[in-house]
Amino acid sequence: ASVIQIYYGIDCGIQLDKMVELSRLVSDITKWPMTDTMPFVGKTSFSHLVEVHYTVPDTEEGFWAYLCMKPETFGNTSHNLLGHYSGPWAVRAKARELGITIPEGKEPEVVAGVRSQIRWRKRQLSNEEFQKIVEGVS
Repeated sequence: ASVIQIYYGIDCGIQLDKMVELSRLVSDITKWPMTDTMPFVGKTSFSHLVEVHYTVPDTEEGFWAYLCMKPETFGNTSHNLLGHYSGPWAVRAKARELGITIPEGKEPEVVAGVRSQIRWRKRQLSNEEFQKIVEGVS
């Protein structure tokens, strides 16, 4: 029904912008955890991890280069993830998302810190861990 509503513009009476909220409610009631990677409603479903995704212009056209739907359609938001292949564009985008500033020319040090921490922790970094790395190079 959501495809009919999105692609064909036929109102099926579904409030798509409540999908994340509904998914969390169902998860809570059934005691079945909602995975971060769940399509459209998961925390990482509209996230970028690969450095090339950050090099497109921050415009409407740039948005559509790597995503087929807007996260707001489903009541979701996009997030910037950091991984082994993250580079300066990715760390700048993550810092912008968190409202922090990386000092000019310090991006390579932040990238090295991020990669080191990811290798050591063997998982994604939390926002707080990323912020500590940025503060450490200031």
